[in-house]
Amino acid sequence: MRIGIRWKLVTTLIVSGVIPLLIAISITYFVEISQRRKIIGENFQQLSEKARERIMLRLTASVRAVRNLSVLPATVDFLHTTSIISNISPKIVEWQIEDVERRWPEIGGEDELLQEILWNELSETFRAFNSVESSFGEVFATDASGRLVAATSKTTDYWQADEEWWQQTYNNGQGQLHLSKVTYDESIGGYSTSICMPVKIVESGRERVVGVIKGVMSASYVFESVSHIKVSAGGRGALISSDGTIVLAGRNFIPRQQKLPLGIRPSTSQGNSYWFVASAQYLPDMLVGFARIELDEIDFSFSTPWSVIVYQKLSDAYAPARQLVWYIALAGAVLILVFFFLGLYIVEKKIASPLSLLTQTVKRVASGDLTRTVEIKSGDEIGELTSSFNQMVSNLEKRISLDDISLNMLSHLELSEVLNMTMETLRTTFNAAFVRLWLIGDGDLCHECIHTE
Repeated sequence: MRIGIRWKLVTTLIVSGVIPLLIAISITYFVEISQRRKIIGENFQQLSEKARERIMLRLTASVRAVRNLSVLPATVDFLHTTSIISNISPKIVEWQIEDVERRWPEIGGEDELLQEILWNELSETFRAFNSVESSFGEVFATDASGRLVAATSKTTDYWQADEEWWQQTYNNGQGQLHLSKVTYDESIGGYSTSICMPVKIVESGRERVVGVIKGVMSASYVFESVSHIKVSAGGRGALISSDGTIVLAGRNFIPRQQKLPLGIRPSTSQGNSYWFVASAQYLPDMLVGFARIELDEIDFSFSTPWSVIVYQKLSDAYAPARQLVWYIALAGAVLILVFFFLGLYIVEKKIASPLSLLTQTVKRVASGDLTRTVEIKSGDEIGELTSSFNQMVSNLEKRISLDDISLNMLSHLELSEVLNMTMETLRTTFNAAFVRLWLIGDGDLCHECIHTE
């Protein structure tokens, strides 16, 4: 099938518009995706670092407050005294612990033992401390045996030595600062974390633990900055423990042990803060930024089990980029259509129609009609072609007219005159020294018809 110039030009217009648009869309998409991934990843890292800084400020202030409480002479003396009593009669103390622990859930506010615990000198100190440090919901202390000896309110248990936080803080009599896990605390009626501080005395040049102080803080207060992390659609901030357990997601604490998939958890090789693209089986790819919470002060330092992470599905993170590509594609398509129809109009008016008219005239001339000319006013190559064609037709018409005149003249001359004119023309044309003609009639050489010069 023959394809006309009109369709060739239309195809050229379409290709010259669509291909650059596709190239522009592809470059925009990949550049935008790459840049957006980096920008969002760094933003997630910064969000997690800012939340971590606020958490660290609150934890640092709270640790210092509890430590200051633990070194007060009144605190040290009180716990030292109760520990001495425990050491004098360990069996009696052990029996007392079992008895009180059994009766503890039913003990009311009028009980003599509970009154002694809640309203002694150290408990009063704790209440004064609580009035200044409002971040603490509950403060209590145990002696070296784990018995509750002072508290701002009744605790869930009397004997604390079987608790993990107590064992970690007591540390076999060596004592160490301990930050407990986030758990639901019935005493304060919500999720909490605790700062646990050993109380020490120095005897014979050696330190000895005489008690443990525990300050219970609302987890909502400590980790408030995590709940304030704002991420676009589908994203969220969370607090996770070192094993990937989700502690806090958005504004909600997670009561069940839900864990992030391995691919989404930050690894130790990634440092204290970073961002990365995470892949996990059966889950969409995620963009993750994280910051580990570590306290490194001049007077104390320790690592916490928590990290702040900010994550979002890649599809949601890339949504604005894809939307931008669609806008570019739509705008480009509209422009292509506008310029396509404009180009089609120009092609039709300035190229296709003049060429079609010229083609039809050429066919008419080829059939012998020399009266046809083309009227195309254009300063381009088509105009030059039209002018040359019209000139050619005009010259051809003149030539035929001259030939007709020549034939008419020759028809009135004698044979010898015609032959002489022919001989002269041949000799001049071929630059010959002489010319000889043979006139043959009926297949035989006519001697009478030989003419030489």
